[in-house]
Amino acid sequence: MNLFDSFIDLSRLSETDYTLAVAGADHTATLRSLQQVSAISNIKPLLFGDEQKIRSIAKQIYFSLQSIKIIDVKDHQRACELAVDAVTIGEAQVLMKGLVHTSEFARAVLSKEAGLRRPGRLVTHLGLFDVPYLKKPLFITDAAVNIAPNLEKKSIMIGNALNVMRKLGVERPRVAVIAPVEEVNPKIQSTVDAAEIVRLSKSSDIYGDAIIEGPMAIDIALSAEAGRIKGMDSLVSGDVDLLVCPNLDTANAVLKLLSFTPGSRSAGIMTGLKAPIVLTSRSDLEQTRFNSVCMAIRAAYS
Repeated sequence: MNLFDSFIDLSRLSETDYTLAVAGADHTATLRSLQQVSAISNIKPLLFGDEQKIRSIAKQIYFSLQSIKIIDVKDHQRACELAVDAVTIGEAQVLMKGLVHTSEFARAVLSKEAGLRRPGRLVTHLGLFDVPYLKKPLFITDAAVNIAPNLEKKSIMIGNALNVMRKLGVERPRVAVIAPVEEVNPKIQSTVDAAEIVRLSKSSDIYGDAIIEGPMAIDIALSAEAGRIKGMDSLVSGDVDLLVCPNLDTANAVLKLLSFTPGSRSAGIMTGLKAPIVLTSRSDLEQTRFNSVCMAIRAAYS
């Protein structure tokens, strides 16, 4: 089995029933992904959206909705709020974004009244990629939530990512803290933050047994040959598990570039909350949605 497949393999879990709350389920790609998940697991979708549209789409794709509960709600913001409530009260264990705007979904998820946020915890995004030219799957943070994280937030981003990665079976994660150059330059904040994160990793057990290096340019992180050419003595170069990007602009660009790499596969979830959340773009194909649901379920129950 490919390592990426092992990260999203639901057969590794017990026969426990899981419920997935879906905000904006009146969407073909979303329902197709749920159809795939239902075929290989005990996942029970709980659908929030326009019931007439949901049933029409399900009929077109031959997806049986027998025993699947549908909450008829046509307003997208309200669909998000009700789906979040279902997770908060324990009716569902995983939350998924369907055909709703990210801003509407985030507003419901991050609401203090909703109860999904953990006190003092930062909500972060973790992407996962299987890219043909890389030797193993690649995790990326944060491409969707934190715009310009400072040192403290970057440290939490790493902690959230490592927590999920270890649940998925990554042993001794190798982390590259990305910056434009490898030397610390006081005028380039990303290099200063990277050096401090590395110092923390060596002086404490804050990141466990993870191997963390930086500042590191992305070419060196992804290519051992690039590291050798630049004279790097590195345990991470060409063998990286996690890219920690300096800001959302960088992470989002890298994530979307990898998404369009021929033959690549991807998944992504929000972490740091009381339950994993599937946060995909409205343009994502059903395979990415399927991968993301599986990743979220593994993160919740492994």
